[in-house]
Amino acid sequence: MKHRGRVALVLVALLVGCSEAIAQTENVYLDALGSSWENWSWNGTYYFTNASPVYAGTNSVKVTQQAWGGLSMHHPSIASNAYKYVEFYIHGGTTGGQQLQVRLEDDNTSTSSTSLNLENFLVGGGSVAASAWKLVSVPFSAFALATANFTRLDVTDRTGTTQPTYYIDSITLRQTSSAATQLSSVRAGGTRSVVAYFDGGLTTGSATNRSNYALQSSNDVHCAAPIAPTAAAYDATRWRVALTFTNDFIYGGRYVLYCNTLTNLNGIALLPDTSGTFGYSNHAVQVSLLASNHTISPLIYGVAWAPSTNYLRDAGVSVHRWGGNRASTYNWVSNLSNAGADWYFENSGNSSALQFAQDTAAVGASPLLSVPALPYIAKDSTSHSFSVAKYGPQQAVDPYNSDAGNGVGTNGQNIVNNPLDSGMTNTVTLQAQWIRSLLSNSVALPFIAIDNEMDIWTGTHRDWHPVAMTYDEMWRVFTSRSGRWESFAGWRKASRANAIFIRRNPRGSATSWIRADGCCRPGCGFSLSGFWQRRFCCATPGWAGISTRSARTKRRPGFAACGWDG
Repeated sequence: MKHRGRVALVLVALLVGCSEAIAQTENVYLDALGSSWENWSWNGTYYFTNASPVYAGTNSVKVTQQAWGGLSMHHPSIASNAYKYVEFYIHGGTTGGQQLQVRLEDDNTSTSSTSLNLENFLVGGGSVAASAWKLVSVPFSAFALATANFTRLDVTDRTGTTQPTYYIDSITLRQTSSAATQLSSVRAGGTRSVVAYFDGGLTTGSATNRSNYALQSSNDVHCAAPIAPTAAAYDATRWRVALTFTNDFIYGGRYVLYCNTLTNLNGIALLPDTSGTFGYSNHAVQVSLLASNHTISPLIYGVAWAPSTNYLRDAGVSVHRWGGNRASTYNWVSNLSNAGADWYFENSGNSSALQFAQDTAAVGASPLLSVPALPYIAKDSTSHSFSVAKYGPQQAVDPYNSDAGNGVGTNGQNIVNNPLDSGMTNTVTLQAQWIRSLLSNSVALPFIAIDNEMDIWTGTHRDWHPVAMTYDEMWRVFTSRSGRWESFAGWRKASRANAIFIRRNPRGSATSWIRADGCCRPGCGFSLSGFWQRRFCCATPGWAGISTRSARTKRRPGFAACGWDG
């Protein structure tokens, strides 16, 4: 009997262990944060006991995010392969249309996943809806997280502006999606066949049932009324159904395929009359691989802040950018920076730009360094810009430093602070010394960017630049000899860098500056831009500059006019 009892205990233990190993759902938030989950949100107001609206239960999370704010829920550690979906419900409040991103983070390795636009994972498509709940279902594979574990789930603003208030409920990590499979697209597969593509698996019985489909057309008399196919074949590996109809499609025909009673592998059915459209024509397109072409620049293969030098080498990266909000505040003398609006405007230590450039060059890539052009840089590793003790209560504070506020008073107004609370004066001389210091350490500097996204400094760095930069200020700061930066010509000469200088413009584009050797051959200068690649040459040898001001190209004494072929 004792022996049998031991066997029974062993079996119970094994069963318990198996139960834990195959847990189907991790509850991150259901009326309250789940076990071991904590609120690590930043730059906004987050109520985890909001009574209305709710999707299920009694509470939801009410979110009012400021620029780059993030709803962040932290767990000690979860295996990246433990679950297959992140799901939650979102309500757009009275406005809707919030522009958000979803990502995972691993604080143990300071690694983040790919940031995914939330609306791309709204079940049923569209945008965040006003006054209605919509399911967000994100496959873990979409995050492309490089680490074996993660510790945080974030929903963040992606625009650099305050988002209208929204609500989130029923946040879970799941083995299977609770969403119905969606019809992705419909295409003509031949003269009388249609292929319907889905974003997940279907039960074979529902997928091959011809009565679950109907085809209708507004200009083909053969299917003016809905008709069913004569055959339905399901490809379970590619999640597609091939349908065959009696009559040939007509040239120029427009068709709608309706799907009903199709169920996914969890038994969840598509919405009634889910439909997709397609057209039919007999045009042929020929592609010639022998037609005239040209090589592309090897410098287009760039990344910012690669996780390792192995990543640079393995991915074949040609340009590695040191940039972003912290780079705008970087103190190269002491390796310090300020987090700006990303984390309560706090100073802290920073990695070394010298090491960054040396590591980049060691694997054959070219460093692109951003030089701070803000009027201040971080003065130490401990200060913060909006002290609660000095400026009073604020809407949010660092959960680990109750004196570091977000700079927004309880009345909702931005606090005007003293920049010297956390900053020291930045000068052209100091930055020229930085470049000379890098050069003296045998660091090649083929590209130098002048700061980062100055058009949103009033959000990201409003502690040091609370007023929006105008075109007049841009001209004065970046080109005028009487401005903070004297002139690019003088700064460039003072730095002694034989580099292409890139003046950072509003988000997504950059205008280039002529190289230090005064080269004016076509193609000597170029623009790194999300929308254009501009090549230009100068009418007169020497340094030249372009400034957009009142939508016109401005000339100043000592500057040559430049043009580009857009």
